[in-house]
Amino acid sequence: MDTMTTVSEIPNKLKKEGYSVDFNLKESCLECRGNYLQLLPGEFEIDRTFRFEGLSDPADEAIIYAI
Repeated sequence: MDTMTTVSEIPNKLKKEGYSVDFNLKESCLECRGNYLQLLPGEFEIDRTFRFEGLSDPADEAIIYAI
């Protein structure tokens, strides 16, 4: 697991490394709105994770997955 300072740094870092599509989590799949691509479980692998936790509020959490 990698650690960076802010959530906004990660997408820029991943784009420089060749990751080019931004997916969002849906109920049963990952979805890319730009080209209407959907990936079901088993159709992708998680390469890396980036986790951010708020100092005092558990709701201030974010996880970014590189797939």
